[in-house]
Amino acid sequence: MRATAVAATGALALGALAVPAAHATEGGPYALDVTFSNTKINGGSTVAVGTTTPKKAAVTFTLKHGADVDIHASDFVVGVDLYRGASLDERTSTLESAEAACTDSATAPATVATCTATVTVDPADLRNADAGVWKTGLHAVAYNGQDRNDPRDPGRIGVAQRDSAKDFALQRFAKLTANASPEPVRKGRTITVTGLLSRASWDDGKYHGFSSSVYVKLEYRKKSETSYTPVQSTNAGTGGRVETTTTATADGSYRFTYLGNWITPLVSSPGDYVDVQ
Repeated sequence: MRATAVAATGALALGALAVPAAHATEGGPYALDVTFSNTKINGGSTVAVGTTTPKKAAVTFTLKHGADVDIHASDFVVGVDLYRGASLDERTSTLESAEAACTDSATAPATVATCTATVTVDPADLRNADAGVWKTGLHAVAYNGQDRNDPRDPGRIGVAQRDSAKDFALQRFAKLTANASPEPVRKGRTITVTGLLSRASWDDGKYHGFSSSVYVKLEYRKKSETSYTPVQSTNAGTGGRVETTTTATADGSYRFTYLGNWITPLVSSPGDYVDVQ
């Protein structure tokens, strides 16, 4: 499974030339004086993908380098690999970024830069089994004057790599609805709130209701207030159907919220307003 590959940007794919610095051998790539830290994926949020629209996930990190390493050279490449597996060498699925853009720090020494790479996550490339915990690998390659597409001397190529820089959750996007009735309703009467909790399937490109029971919270926001407060919890039943009741007290909106897990993001339905008379 591949997204935008590093090779497509004019650089050789990392696996074609690079080994971890600790395993570099004579005649092969040498250990480049570059380290990575402060990795963040999608602003620190999970990456939730629906059924049709690709998701662009930004990966930011700090790059520190030796004074003799020119990170702005045209033949210097920095990239990101999002992958599943125990390590980069044992990955079973990979999504690769285009080249990262690095900017020298305005406050830190000249050998520190902030970098950003974008990874496109296309649901057409995914299966439901791909949802869950993914890892982040970072790499830098210095070709030192050689043709990036056809370097003839591997010994002149510098490589730095960081494995398992950051874990994140790749999730199947979810939807949730809520409908409160009757509308209007007399104070003290029963309000019934129904909804549907569904989740993207990367196997068939459709949304399906949850097939097993999960907890969903009913929340209420009084007309004069700006935030919702929990009322009670209930189970989503067969096919993701949700139904519960509450007592009408004042004008306000009702919604359902599902807190999510590693494969499904938190989702709240739009609020449904009820006029209480």
